[in-house]
Amino acid sequence: MDPTSFIEVLIQLAGPSAARVGEALAARAEAALERNERLKSATHLFFGDEGEVVSGVQARLVELGSDLAVDGRYSRETQLEVIKLQARAQIRADGVCGPHTFAALWGHRLKDHGSVATGEAELGCVILRMGARGIITRAVQTRLAELDWEVEEDGLYGQDTQRAIFGLQARAGLVADGRCGPETFAVLFGDI
Repeated sequence: MDPTSFIEVLIQLAGPSAARVGEALAARAEAALERNERLKSATHLFFGDEGEVVSGVQARLVELGSDLAVDGRYSRETQLEVIKLQARAQIRADGVCGPHTFAALWGHRLKDHGSVATGEAELGCVILRMGARGIITRAVQTRLAELDWEVEEDGLYGQDTQRAIFGLQARAGLVADGRCGPETFAVLFGDI
């Protein structure tokens, strides 16, 4: 039942004072639905999505050797490159760029599945620190906010972001240096 129908039924059954309670409950339900949609879109990219986070993923895939256009559209080509990365990282290869894929893109080790077995190759990991700015910083801030850390989601690694990272690292038992590197990325994006 949608929130508007709920209010109409409540007015019929209990009168205007109960309707105010119903309106408040409906507003809370609607806000919760909106928050769930925001969280889903902040932590998962799907075929057909567009925007600067998609561009960031594409740019990172290009840095890792993909021959992909960085156009901000999660196309079939982007999905295929994500599947290849997921397979190399030995995570679920479904083409959805979720928390584990973000961690693989920026913080985990990948096995080299080329024609010659060469063991493990370290992914070049971004290390965010005070003053960093951009879509990766914004993705970290969005994830911190989802985990109830108070940060401004502005794409600038400032004092509030550094403070939240210090807290997250301490809580996770990491060396608390305030920088977001491979281990911190794994804590942020690895267990959703």
